[in-house]
Amino acid sequence: MSARIRRARGVSRIAVLLFAIVVAMLVAWLLMSREDGKPRDEVAASGVAPARTAPDEASPTASRPAPTGSTPANDTSAAPPAPAPPAPASSGIDAKSLPPQAVATSAAPGSATSSPASAYPAGANAGEATFPRYWRRCFRDPGAESDYQVASDSSTAWSGSLSARVSSQVASPRSPGAGICQVIAATSVKGRRIRLTLHMRTLNATPGAHMVFRAEGGDGRVLAFYNMEPRWVSGTQDWAPYSAVLDVPEQASVVMFGGTLVNSGTLWIDDALIQIVGGDTAVTRGPPPGVQYNAVVDPASLSRALQNPGFEQVQPLAP
Repeated sequence: MSARIRRARGVSRIAVLLFAIVVAMLVAWLLMSREDGKPRDEVAASGVAPARTAPDEASPTASRPAPTGSTPANDTSAAPPAPAPPAPASSGIDAKSLPPQAVATSAAPGSATSSPASAYPAGANAGEATFPRYWRRCFRDPGAESDYQVASDSSTAWSGSLSARVSSQVASPRSPGAGICQVIAATSVKGRRIRLTLHMRTLNATPGAHMVFRAEGGDGRVLAFYNMEPRWVSGTQDWAPYSAVLDVPEQASVVMFGGTLVNSGTLWIDDALIQIVGGDTAVTRGPPPGVQYNAVVDPASLSRALQNPGFEQVQPLAP
């Protein structure tokens, strides 16, 4: 009899244990079901932050495109280009500036800088040929202007959305040499040492392209001059900054600067900068001194400071 009781007690214990397990599982299931049914704000109020989904490590990481006109770190285009044979007939020392072939909008004399403006102001539409405001077309021989196009370009820029483009329209221009330049009154820079920086890019430039930087007296005489000779930017080169430092004599009347395509190909320029530097900054060595006179420019009609340095302000080209 005692053996039968012991067996009955053993079965009862097992039954109790199984029942307890079933009850525990049921309670756990009910709790989980209740948690899943809570609204999101209720879950957040519980103080338990939802687990973040880890990014898929196998998926490629999208790289941010470099800004327009930026130069890759391993790009060697900023290194001085190989010397190109000079072409004295297109040195830029006697380049004549013409008003832009566009609606006339002159800078106010004495203004320090140009005010921001839409890339396409009233009268100009996106995709329409435009010209940078406050800048001029420069030619050694104005009769050859039909052999070149000087205009704004939205396809490439060092920064911003626009640059200036000078491109030959024929394989052999009748009178090589065209560019884009700006002339300012020397009032605020005469007797000072100044640095000009231009950003330039070329495509099949033959024999090359160069910056032009000169100061002229009231009689048109060239008093200081630099045109990168003989280290012109030749062939195809990516965007890079180019600088020169000149002393502007006290007798200077105007300062002219810009970029010139010597013969054929394409030149882009962007982001011009003029800075006054100290006497400890070396002057850039230019061509041998000589006597050269250009057409007299009245400084009273000019701004005293660089206008539209980033070429972002434009005006429509005349038909």
